Amino acid sequence: MAENPNKLGGYKIEFVKQLDARLTCPKCKFVLRSPFQTTCGHRYCEDCIKNIIDNGDKKCPEDNTELSHEQIFRDGFCNREILELPCFCTNKNLGCEWTGLLRAIEEHYKDCLFVKLTCLNEGCDIEMLRRGLEEHMKKECTFKKIPCEYCGSEQSQPLMEEHCNTTCTKFPLKCPKGCGNKVPRSEMENHLARDCPKAESACPLVGQCDFQGSRADIKKHMAEKQVEHAAMVTDRMSSMETNLGQIQNSIQHHQEAVDNETKNYSEELASLRDDVATLRAVVDRSQNRSHEVEESARPLPAGEPQGAGKPDADEMKDVKTRLQRLEDQVKQILVRERQALGRGQIGGQTGDNANETVSELERRVAAMEHQTTLSEVEMADHDLKIGMLETTSYDGIFFWKIDDFGRRLQDAVAGRCLSIYSPQFYVGRYGYKVCCRVYLNGDGMGKGTHLSLFFVVMRGAYDALLPWPFQQKVSFKLIDQTGDQHIIDSFRPDPNSSSFQRPTSNMNIASGCPLFVPKSVLHSRGYIRDEKVFFKITVDPTGLPIH
Repeated sequence: MAENPNKLGGYKIEFVKQLDARLTCPKCKFVLRSPFQTTCGHRYCEDCIKNIIDNGDKKCPEDNTELSHEQIFRDGFCNREILELPCFCTNKNLGCEWTGLLRAIEEHYKDCLFVKLTCLNEGCDIEMLRRGLEEHMKKECTFKKIPCEYCGSEQSQPLMEEHCNTTCTKFPLKCPKGCGNKVPRSEMENHLARDCPKAESACPLVGQCDFQGSRADIKKHMAEKQVEHAAMVTDRMSSMETNLGQIQNSIQHHQEAVDNETKNYSEELASLRDDVATLRAVVDRSQNRSHEVEESARPLPAGEPQGAGKPDADEMKDVKTRLQRLEDQVKQILVRERQALGRGQIGGQTGDNANETVSELERRVAAMEHQTTLSEVEMADHDLKIGMLETTSYDGIFFWKIDDFGRRLQDAVAGRCLSIYSPQFYVGRYGYKVCCRVYLNGDGMGKGTHLSLFFVVMRGAYDALLPWPFQQKVSFKLIDQTGDQHIIDSFRPDPNSSSFQRPTSNMNIASGCPLFVPKSVLHSRGYIRDEKVFFKITVDPTGLPIH
């Protein structure tokens, strides 16, 4: 590498003309660099004089004058004089013929063909002159970058095989189901899910027919079992019609029972009203007779018993008692009618006052139920938000616990619930919003044999501030809960994949590791304890902008 003239100490450089001795530092014997002058009149390089004061005997080497930082000052005139001196390039001995002013030499080094540089290809440490570097990097370097014949991305030659075997999205892979087709790595999942004739699938009559096999077998099965399938559908429809008839009969019986009960209440109420009317007439007559007795106020005839007038008072008291008892019975019937109305039935003989009371109660009950429903919805919304906040991470590191693992695995094998989404988390406080998706019984190439783990980019509030496509390194870790034999896998996103572009819907298509861990390994060691498993997901935030 060419010697930089701006190193500490004097300029170690060859000048075109012989220099005046006054431009040489007495300490280092080289041409003055950033010259300082002492109060005793001598000049030194800045580094040399400060080193004498800070680490030496604090005396001028020329006349032993005591020196301090207050007794030295920068000599700007001398510095300009030195920078205007013509000099040779420090790479003159390597063949550089440049000459120019000292102040321009740093700019010259940027283009000097005789500067020694290290090869820029990753993995190559060879140093050589700039003039031969370009040819070396393109033709001679064993680490030179060449385009991948499948995806076109440039890779160094020693890493090309690893690229093709691991990350190249266009590299053709043999179908793992043995159909004989070669499919690009990025399209293998779609091939297995839609096109592969040997990929296993289930009969469309899920829940009725348990047949499973390749697509060719399914096609043959559907052709051969048309009669059986039609019978299954017919049986299913018959069963549904029977259930529907039973439900309709039950509803009809219930309706008839309620109608009869309401009719009985109405008849009883009408009879009681007649009794009340009769009793009120008796009370009115008794009151009139009592009033006549009081008005006459005449003495009783001699010899007439003193209690002869009491039957009227006793009769009135008895009538009032009967009337009160009837009114209580009416109230009980009204309460029972309200209960019948609460079940959706209205008695045809209820009085106007009773109807008004029941209607008012119905309105109040409906208003209270509406308000209660609104409160329950609002509380549920708050509970959901609080739950999300409690599980949200903002540093790109997320621990995901899955409970009841055995039951969830059985559901996945049976096809009831194939995958589970993790809670959302963030790569930075204002970064990418992401989550994970796990197939406990595998997906794609790992279906039935592996646990598949995928990464999902979600639409977030700060997407407009983030670089796209998403290119951060993602690491998955299945934690060994009884030791340190953790299972770890990682990947770098393919910038051409739609899974890592800016989301236009709630979330992108999941992408990741369909062969994350074999199911046989999953049940060994301490990966499952107390029906729980733990995953650690780490997203490398290196290179993300800080706003």
